[in-house]
Amino acid sequence: MRLLISLSAVLLLAGCFAWETDVERGGYAFDRYRQDTQSGAHIGILADTREIDGFICRGEDWAHFRPDWSLSGCFLAQPYAMDHVQIAAGTWVMPHSDRLVVAFQQDTPCQGHVCSGTGGAKGTQTSFYPDGRLREFFPTSTVSISGVQCRASPFASVQLHENGGLKRCTAALDGEIGGAPYQAGQIITLDETGAPG
Repeated sequence: MRLLISLSAVLLLAGCFAWETDVERGGYAFDRYRQDTQSGAHIGILADTREIDGFICRGEDWAHFRPDWSLSGCFLAQPYAMDHVQIAAGTWVMPHSDRLVVAFQQDTPCQGHVCSGTGGAKGTQTSFYPDGRLREFFPTSTVSISGVQCRASPFASVQLHENGGLKRCTAALDGEIGGAPYQAGQIITLDETGAPG
């Protein structure tokens, strides 16, 4: 019975999404397109590679737009350069006014750290400050930052200040900061000077 109810719910939800094919919306040509009725977001498969808000988005692949048609996410067709990093083609990018969030295809070295890859638009994500300095990432192994051993976990990111110092992480080992002890598993928060925040 539960299986039948679950299957009915899935089929009902699937019917709520009206996909259009081979259409132009918002000045973009789509192979498939729909607008989310609740959020107003535009979702579709771009017919061609296009420059959108400074990013070269890959054609014949997904692109997401906010209700005002500003880019919410796409796969890069070409590398995207920032002052302190170059994002590889094939990366899913999600621009925001105060940061750039990406989902790397594979584990990627970046500014002395290795950021976990995800292989697509979902999963672990990495974010950068507007100038390209690393802001938040999921390390592939325990990483030492500002004297703290930070845990590698898909459920616990490492956050950095713009100066590269540790802002927040989950401790991988017991330790101390300025004489104050902490335990493995504890959330560590530091200010820009490296003092407990």
